[in-house]
Parts: sequence; structure tokens; C-alpha cells
Amino acid sequence: MVARGILVAVAILSLAAHSIAGTEQRCSLTVTCIVSRPGVGQAVLSLFDSEENFLRQPVARQVKQVDESGKTVFVLEDLSPNTYAVSVIHDVDSDGKMDTGFLGIPSEPVGMSNNAKGRFGPPSFKQCAFELRADLNIEITLGKAK
Repeated sequence: MVARGILVAVAILSLAAHSIAGTEQRCSLTVTCIVSRPGVGQAVLSLFDSEENFLRQPVARQVKQVDESGKTVFVLEDLSPNTYAVSVIHDVDSDGKMDTGFLGIPSEPVGMSNNAKGRFGPPSFKQCAFELRADLNIEITLGKAK
């Protein structure tokens, strides 16, 4: 009878340990953006979690005013460990959208995670992608799209 009680206790502890171990760790991502025109407009950050949604459907979006230091810091908390990519637009005229020229090329400064640059269009998700497995800080320098 005692052996049976011990087995039940071991089974319960084992299940509890398994459920704790299976709990997903949440992460935070801090993105520091450096702009070329301090104190002007706002920075718009978009976070993407797949190639299919890249530059179309962000899983998170934040907007912050650009201060006089030329640095804007975004903190995204409670993120699942995953592969992500970030795009940031310096919305100089604060209209909430990316302005483009005649050929669709951004006329406002932009930046991507890994400071990736595209050729004849934006960089790919793969070029911008990074693994978020623990809290992470990244820095993006915004500039003219080429």
C-alpha cells in the first residue's frame, strides 16, 4: 500500500515537472533605430514572423516620435521564441504611411533587421530574419532605399 502511494506521488511530481518544463519562455525584443533627421516625424516599426507575411501583415506594430537624439527605442515584450524580421520606416511627415516615389521606391528613410539591403526591391525575409530565443537587443540604421 505504501509503495502504491509512493508511485502515485512520483507520477504526480513527474507530471508537474513535465508541465513546467513544457511552459514556453516568453521573450522581449528591444530595437534601437538610428535616424538621419533627429527630432523630425515618427518611426514606425513592424514585426513579422514569416516569409508569407513579410512586409504585408505584421504580428506587431509600434509608432514612436523621433526625438532630438536621433535614436528611437522600441520594446516588444511577451513574444514567443521564433524567427522574426523587423522593418522600420522614418515617417518624416507623420502621416502614418510610407511615402514612395514614381516607381514605388520609398522616399522616406527605411531600415530592416540585420541592416539588410535589397537589390531592385526590398530585402527578403531570409536576409532580415533572426532567431529570438531569449531577450535580445538589435540596432537598425535607417537610410534611403536603393
